[in-house]
Amino acid sequence: MLAVGTRPIASAELRAVTPGASAKTQCVVVDPVDVARHHASQPSTTRKQRRGTDADEAPAPTAAATVDDAEVMERWRSFLRAGNDPTQELIIGTGGLAEGDVRRLRSWVESLAQPPHSLTAERIWSVYERAGVTVSDPRRPRTPKGPVDLLALVRYEAGSEPRPRPYRDQVFDRLDAWIDHQERQGRSFDSDQVWWMEHIADGMAADGHFAAASLDAVPFTLRGGTSGFLRAFREQGAVRLLDELRSVLA
Repeated sequence: MLAVGTRPIASAELRAVTPGASAKTQCVVVDPVDVARHHASQPSTTRKQRRGTDADEAPAPTAAATVDDAEVMERWRSFLRAGNDPTQELIIGTGGLAEGDVRRLRSWVESLAQPPHSLTAERIWSVYERAGVTVSDPRRPRTPKGPVDLLALVRYEAGSEPRPRPYRDQVFDRLDAWIDHQERQGRSFDSDQVWWMEHIADGMAADGHFAAASLDAVPFTLRGGTSGFLRAFREQGAVRLLDELRSVLA
C-alpha cells in the first residue's frame, strides 16, 4: 500500500483521472489492523525517486504543497469574490447560531464543494493552518473542520477576526470557564454530570447548535438518552441547565 500510495504521477496524468487536482502531494493509508507498526523502523516515504531521474532532482513535497495551497486559496477567494458570502448577519454576528443559521451555513458549504471550486472546510482551514494564520489550543485534539470554522475564515478575510480559532476550542474554553465559575459559586458536578456536559459541548462544537432531540442519539443513548440526562441533573433542574449550557457555549 505504501509503495502504491507514494508512487509519483505526472500532473497531466493526475488531472486526467482527477479533474481539478493540480499535483499529488500526499496519500492516505487506512490501517485497520495495525500493520504499519511493523514498518516503524523503515525510512520516511515522503520523498521518492522518480523513474529515470536522480532523487536529488525530484521536487520536494513541500514545494508541491505550496503550489496546491496557492490554488486552494485562489479558488476560495474567487468563491467569496463572486458574492458567495454567508449572510451579513452571520458574518458580523457575535451571538450564538440558531438552528436555521446552521442549516444556511451547511447549504453554503455544500455549494462550495461543487465544481468549479470543489473545496471543503477542512481543506481550506488546513491551508490557513499551514500559513500560521489560525491559532489552535495544543491541549486539545485536532478535529476535522466544518461550516462554523469556515465562518471564522470569512470573518478573517473581511478583517473582523485577526486570528481565527477552531470553533471546538472556543466551545470547550467556554465550558471550562462556566464550570470553574459554577464551582467558585459552590456548585459542584460529579463525573457523570461532567460526561453529559462535555458531550453536549462536543455536539455543539460539531454542529454549531445543539438540539434537545440530540439527547436521544449516540453517544447519549449509551447513558439512557433524555431519561438519563434528566436523572443525572435531577437536583439542579435538567431542562434549565440544558438551556443555560446552550446559551453559554454558543
